[in-house]
Amino acid sequence: MDDISSEPTVMSLDLLREITNDFSEEREIGRGSFGKVYLGEHQDGKKIAVKKLYDMPGLDDMQFQNEFKTLTGLRHKNIVRLVGYCRNIQEVPVKHEGRLVLAEKTHRALCLEYMSNGSLDKYLSDECDKYDWHKGYRIIKGICQGLRYLHNELKPPIYHLDLKPANVLLDENMVPRIADFGMSRLFRDELTQATKSSFGTIGYLPPEYIKNNLVSNKFDIFSLGVIMIKIMAGRTGYFNSGEMSSQEFTNLVQEKWTNRLLERSNRRSAYSEQIKICIEIGLSCVQEDRHKRPTIQDIVVRLQETETKCTYAARVDWLLIFQEANRNACPQEIYHGTTFNQDIVATTQSNYFKQNPGPREERLDDDSQFYRNDKQEYSVTGDSLPGIEGFRIVGDPKPGFTIRACGFLTNGTTHCNFQWVRCLEDGTRQPIEGATMDNYVVTADDVDSLLGVDCTPMDDYGRQGDLVMKFANSKNDITCDIAPLGEVAFKNAEFAARILLHGRRRLCLLPPPRLRLPPRSHPVVGLSVPEQGQQHSASSRLASSSLGLPFRAYV
Repeated sequence: MDDISSEPTVMSLDLLREITNDFSEEREIGRGSFGKVYLGEHQDGKKIAVKKLYDMPGLDDMQFQNEFKTLTGLRHKNIVRLVGYCRNIQEVPVKHEGRLVLAEKTHRALCLEYMSNGSLDKYLSDECDKYDWHKGYRIIKGICQGLRYLHNELKPPIYHLDLKPANVLLDENMVPRIADFGMSRLFRDELTQATKSSFGTIGYLPPEYIKNNLVSNKFDIFSLGVIMIKIMAGRTGYFNSGEMSSQEFTNLVQEKWTNRLLERSNRRSAYSEQIKICIEIGLSCVQEDRHKRPTIQDIVVRLQETETKCTYAARVDWLLIFQEANRNACPQEIYHGTTFNQDIVATTQSNYFKQNPGPREERLDDDSQFYRNDKQEYSVTGDSLPGIEGFRIVGDPKPGFTIRACGFLTNGTTHCNFQWVRCLEDGTRQPIEGATMDNYVVTADDVDSLLGVDCTPMDDYGRQGDLVMKFANSKNDITCDIAPLGEVAFKNAEFAARILLHGRRRLCLLPPPRLRLPPRSHPVVGLSVPEQGQQHSASSRLASSSLGLPFRAYV
């Protein structure tokens, strides 16, 4: 990515024709009221979006000048950036009153950052019921931050006047960028104006504009509210908001998202209240009386307050998970403050496991299991990257049992990406297909391998923190030890027990063995376990059984 502060450059018409294959149909990636957008690809592989305006004398030049002047001065991570422009005048022969004359034809184009994930409009169409809350919230927050920049940080402020999903573009990290400033206007603070011009798109226009052509800073707020509701309730769900009370609609959408969060993870949801507040914000933005709509500053502040609450609630959730998973496994471990009382993040002291960082990751040192992602965009000097403290794996790492990765989110981290992996004896590292949640059920396929999990902390800006690896079973191979299903109770000096044997590729439930004890005696004098038609016996006391079965005797 080029420096965000760099100025747009002049690009020739010949160059634009070359990189768009002469503005061919197969390179067209969008169109609007004033022009078409083409994908331009330079010889070095760099891609840009070329917006070629229609040839409409008078109107197109006014629109070009307006959007060019607006985009040239914008510098924000949630605003699409102008990287170049073209204004080319050519003389072409045309017929006039029966004879050929030379006439001027002006070609105008704006060259913008290419957003690989397209528009929010397409995203809502394709994945309305599939994306997770964290992704949806990051999009909502990014749009709000971009709008706050336009309304509050620019002097004079800019009103977009055509804010809709089609004009919100998504980059490779799903960070939203507000685009298409052809209808935007500069206004003085808090000034409401009546205009004869036509702005916006049906469905995103506020009532005061439809009735009286009034334009104010609450114009964009109404459009924002429609977008927020569609992100949370879907296209069809948005229309349901007008058919029920605000409370009923809020409860309906909150329940949907809360259930979806719980489906993605067994842990409790720390984000239910945030979901509720976002719904309330969206509904408040589409109130008919514009004076009752919040300002963009009010919205951003309220979103930030929900993040503080979520961080605290998430810490409580992680602690509860730790306590549940370790209630029987390691009750002697006591948690204090924000770190565990032992060395939580392990380090590799041998070459048994070799991590292969991707092209975007660089290993910090030979023994560390932290990896740095160098491709961070728009990071502010002094800001710490997302992180996680006290990262560890809890639970019994045996086939058939569930283990879980947990820790505490720091530096603005809102969620983590997980990938469970196996490390074989030859050093091969195998990501486990579908194992991308914080919890994982150990299988027989994990036996004789080193099991671990990659964790990448993320924040709402799409930034990635250092990748952290944690091994299960104290960096030892997963084994298939024989273990009883439960405690054994004696009765009349004779008992039967069912033993669960964790096999290499399967779980085997053996027939009940029978042990006979002398009356009023505790020692084991015999044990027979049928296996494949054979009888095996062991003569030893409970504490030193050849099978290592941790039986408990009660007489």
